[in-house]
Amino acid sequence: MKGAWLAAPAVLVIALLFVGGLILALAGSLPLSNYESVLRGSEFQSSLVLTVWIAAVSTLFSAVLGLLAALAFRHTAPRLSAMVLQVVVVVPHLAFAVAAIHLLAPSGLIARVLLAAGLLPSQGAFPELLYDGWGIGIISVYVVKETPFLALLCLTVLLRLDRGLEEAARLLGASRLQTLLHVTLPLVAPTLGAGSAVVFAFVFSAFEVPWLVGRTYPAMLGVVAQKRFMEGELADRPEALAVAVLGALVAIVVTAAGTALAGRRNAAV
Repeated sequence: MKGAWLAAPAVLVIALLFVGGLILALAGSLPLSNYESVLRGSEFQSSLVLTVWIAAVSTLFSAVLGLLAALAFRHTAPRLSAMVLQVVVVVPHLAFAVAAIHLLAPSGLIARVLLAAGLLPSQGAFPELLYDGWGIGIISVYVVKETPFLALLCLTVLLRLDRGLEEAARLLGASRLQTLLHVTLPLVAPTLGAGSAVVFAFVFSAFEVPWLVGRTYPAMLGVVAQKRFMEGELADRPEALAVAVLGALVAIVVTAAGTALAGRRNAAV
């Protein structure tokens, strides 16, 4: 209870900034005809499909890799691993996007190393991993960035897990795989699910990474809203705000649903 009161000022400031910004965006996006225009536009529809694809794939890979990393780190210097993961988590997404450009571009480090090793006939033969239609560059950045976050969440749960439950399962004849599937994973699942919902919502509404390593068309919704607001006419700004509000609403719904499901799973466990 004391910890909640200590965190209350920071939570209140964040809530006011987020809710206040959302209310201002909602007010600026009216009337509702702007939403109708946005929803009917081909750009929004293409961007929505791309955004859902990138957010879903990034979240899936990050969740799987994060869980596997946590299971591995649990038995290999867990405290040190947790410290390393914490350091990676605080590195800005922008830094990972810039690193991806230097590594994955046709003129990047990996292409030059392969060319020097004779494994690549020319730099132009290097596969297009950035600015591609499938969002591979964006997905790569988010997987590398969000995997440590989910791994840290899972590792925290695993370190607090009562080993007696797993030992009892083994004594009753369960194999290691059965113990993992029926004892360990159900206890980790609520935290992993809630964390995955947060990752999906964050990626869905993101701007900086898709702006740096993604295509200009179709672009993710965050990029579409930013470009319409900054580069279009003043008359285009309400529609830009409508795009931003729609993206924020999806992010809110996904986060709330993931948190609710995690809470029910925790109660069931």
